[in-house]
Amino acid sequence: MKHLVYILPLIVLFSGCKKDDPPPKPVAAFSISYQANGAVVLLNNSKNATSYQWTLSDGRNSTAVSPRFEFGYNSDYNVTLTAKGDGGTDSATQTIQIRNLPTTGSVIFWSTYNRNITITVNGVNVGNTTVYYSGNVGPDCGTAGNVTVTLPAGIYNFTGKSNDIIPLNWNGQITVVNGECRKQLLYKS
Repeated sequence: MKHLVYILPLIVLFSGCKKDDPPPKPVAAFSISYQANGAVVLLNNSKNATSYQWTLSDGRNSTAVSPRFEFGYNSDYNVTLTAKGDGGTDSATQTIQIRNLPTTGSVIFWSTYNRNITITVNGVNVGNTTVYYSGNVGPDCGTAGNVTVTLPAGIYNFTGKSNDIIPLNWNGQITVVNGECRKQLLYKS
């Protein structure tokens, strides 16, 4: 009986001890919410994770829970979410499909000089201004009597030449931005 008194507490002690369950393994999951103008929000639906690493195929990264990214060009972009937690690491990959961004922009050439002006862009004659304006606001792209060019995004050289006996000349560069109308004033100094 004396031994039983010593053995019984040991049995109770060891039967009450068990190993803790291992922490649950993270499950990486997300959805893509398409926003206006090439923006997306990556909505994190991961489970059992405490930190996140987002990696885009264009080289950008984020550690935010649900980051927002903006894209400037129509293309496919792979995104990988790596979710980490006490139970390990898991990854999920999806493709972001940007399709509806403008692929061109416009520039309108306008003038405060009361003469017709011939416009060339990268050496190509693109038209003549036939109206002039007072003030410095300028017309919108496509307004008659001015020259509007629509081109892919980039930087282009331009020249302007008045149709005078002694012509005035303008030259410089224009920057075309996809989806924008920019204004280039030609004025007599």
